[in-house]
Amino acid sequence: MWRYCMQHELSHMKRVIWRVIQRIDDANLSFLQVLPKDYKRAMVRRLLSILPKAYPDGMIEVAGVLFRLSGSDTAKLMYVTIQDGVAAYLRRHLAPGMTVIDVGANIGFHTVLAAKMVGPTGCVHAVEPTKETVVELRKNVQLNRLSNVMVYPCAAGTATGETTFYVRGGHGAQNSLFSDHLDRPVLSTHLVAIRRLDDLIQGPADIVKIDVEGGELEVLMGMERIRAENPKLRMVLEWCPVMQENTGHGPTQLPETLLALGFEVDIISPFTAPLRSVADIHAILPKVIGQRAHMVDIAAARG
Repeated sequence: MWRYCMQHELSHMKRVIWRVIQRIDDANLSFLQVLPKDYKRAMVRRLLSILPKAYPDGMIEVAGVLFRLSGSDTAKLMYVTIQDGVAAYLRRHLAPGMTVIDVGANIGFHTVLAAKMVGPTGCVHAVEPTKETVVELRKNVQLNRLSNVMVYPCAAGTATGETTFYVRGGHGAQNSLFSDHLDRPVLSTHLVAIRRLDDLIQGPADIVKIDVEGGELEVLMGMERIRAENPKLRMVLEWCPVMQENTGHGPTQLPETLLALGFEVDIISPFTAPLRSVADIHAILPKVIGQRAHMVDIAAARG
């Protein structure tokens, strides 16, 4: 039944895409008329080729990567496949032998992608505190026969010990260390282990991805050694000004802190913009808050 529903959903998406390209063919738009129809159709075929493929037992394949999903994960995987700026950033900057730290790994969308790209000579450290999600994360790592992923079932922050974890259900992506959220009520709470990345992970790091529902600054402050020992470190983080305020920070404090630490900061999705100064950050803030999800992905690089 799951496979039937998934195939039906994908078939509908394909029909919609073909209708769009037909309208482009028929459109009386000068900038589109210069493109040959074969070229436009080839673009659509490329898009169709990267759409997820459904398999039995709740499995789905995206660009050669297998995932076992619940229904609530399907839409997110399609988003990651087609338009996720984090996935695009990883594809652009990762190479065999590199080391990635994925903080807020969820069920492993970016963990598995990164592990495939860095290969057996590289390594991915996946940090995820939601117990049920860790189970799915490990299943997806095993499903892809990856031996270069280390999973840490804990939260990351500025302290080592235990802390309250706020559960909001779904696939765990909205669970966090903070009671306030954009729109998800707290369903339950329990204690989870919390560690500083500096205490948790040793060795080099090339890219750190941080998506922890407003706790990005805490993770950043808990990785002083990692930042110091890796002068060419790249990071990609979620910046949600509203959630930053919910956690007691200023709405622009995350990108401003990155600038102060010597990083060059850019918004990478859902739109692109350089953030070279505090003035740039404050100027772009209304547009960031005005996004449908009230958040953007930012990249930070140096060296």
